[in-house]
Amino acid sequence: MRTTEDLLDRFACSPCPCGSGRKARRCHLRKDRTWSDELRVLVPKAAGKGHKSCFMAGVGACGSRISREHFISRAILESFSTLNVEGLRGTLDGESKQIGLNSVVSKVLCAEHNSRLSPLDADAAEFFKRLRGLMEGRAPDLNTEWAVREQGIITTMHSGDLLERWMLKAGCGVLAGAVVDTAANLGRGWRPLSEWAEAIAGHRVLNAPLGLYVLQADTETPMNSSRVQLSPVTDANRGDVLGFQITLSWARFFLNLSNDTHRLGSVLEGAVWRPRGLYLQEPGNEAMTYLWWPAESSQNEVSVRPQSSLETD
Repeated sequence: MRTTEDLLDRFACSPCPCGSGRKARRCHLRKDRTWSDELRVLVPKAAGKGHKSCFMAGVGACGSRISREHFISRAILESFSTLNVEGLRGTLDGESKQIGLNSVVSKVLCAEHNSRLSPLDADAAEFFKRLRGLMEGRAPDLNTEWAVREQGIITTMHSGDLLERWMLKAGCGVLAGAVVDTAANLGRGWRPLSEWAEAIAGHRVLNAPLGLYVLQADTETPMNSSRVQLSPVTDANRGDVLGFQITLSWARFFLNLSNDTHRLGSVLEGAVWRPRGLYLQEPGNEAMTYLWWPAESSQNEVSVRPQSSLETD
């Protein structure tokens, strides 16, 4: 029987994502199982003219054409038969509106940046597809995926770094496209801080307490729910962005962008920052997805679908 350590060895011996043909451990994968900074960079720094409608214009040169970008990745949205989105501009607080797939697009990225950042979308889609599959009792292919079954528990691996950067990219896209109402009344033309754009591109890492948090699980939402929510949290008095809450079906996350967490009130109550792993326990179905990070993490494992309240080790 393969163990989690076997999974780590298999991961290290897989081809490096850079395309060199060498094994990851002999290329861009460090001994601590994190990628080198060189591989993390999706948008290289380069001098050039920035497009006025591209929210990544401050990092790298823009292309001449603006693309129609799904602010929640199309590959993720396609896994839902219907889309019920909360927080859209013009709807009441808490109101859900059913929309079509092509309605969640906005012209906020140039074609060049959209193409270079596409690995974030593909990676997030794979993460949510795998997580939802585990929740619904569909086991991954142990022969083709980074997955093992250890003592009856299906164990997989994923990059927390790429997931965190995708959430930042999706949130910035929502605000840049002015498709949701915010307390700070941010309108079209909003642009992210340069530090956020650089984090999306891979030039820097968000330092604690900034970064991805897993919130208390929504045990009232059925696993097959088509609920999609991406809600910016803003400060009406200061006019700045504190973070983004992202809910897909039953899974709830928060990307914190404020160094002063007291400004968030109870948002992070019971939340876990950059967990080492996401643990699922349903009757007859146990699974663990380990997350690896390029920087400091909490080393906690968090239950994403508990029977009652969120629990950590």
